[in-house]
Amino acid sequence: MTVTSISGPIMLPGRPSFTVADLFRFPDDGCRYELFDGSLFISPAPSSNHQITLASLMREVSDALTSGYEVLPPVNIMAGGTDFFVPDLAVVRSAVAETVELMYEPADILLAVEVVSPHTRMRDRVLKPAAYAAAGIPSYWRIEPGPAPVIHTHDHPGENGYQVVAQHAAGKVAKLETPFSIAFDPAVLATVGD
Repeated sequence: MTVTSISGPIMLPGRPSFTVADLFRFPDDGCRYELFDGSLFISPAPSSNHQITLASLMREVSDALTSGYEVLPPVNIMAGGTDFFVPDLAVVRSAVAETVELMYEPADILLAVEVVSPHTRMRDRVLKPAAYAAAGIPSYWRIEPGPAPVIHTHDHPGENGYQVVAQHAAGKVAKLETPFSIAFDPAVLATVGD
């Protein structure tokens, strides 16, 4: 058997649609498998800079959360039979985190976060905010990493996506109240590349 690694994303349109049940037939190979309306997206493991940004953000969020909440690295979110998302980071209630073993429902998620990678730009900027809003996830943050990172916050999902969208650039403290109180300078997420 020959094993081929992937260096960028792969998208397979579902005809017929892929389902969440289909995902259990795929190998546990370190890739991220997601479904958007039955189309399968496969992404390689994130880069070191991506992970550094994510770890820095996890520390900031963890320090800001009150008891009763957990910040988790990638989690599985099943939003119907043909939608399955894996955000880079999620905030959930502790009581929910203690009972869920494999898949969360969108109602369990208070915040979903994506750190944009060169190969996930379209997904993180367009597909995921639309899908997360349609699923009813209250807040979505998109981190544009690099030497001067920017956080895009999306809150209050509605029929046409998130209703409140803001941008917070490095060099100034971002003071956010939704879905919890947190204040930090996005510069703490800085890396030398993407």
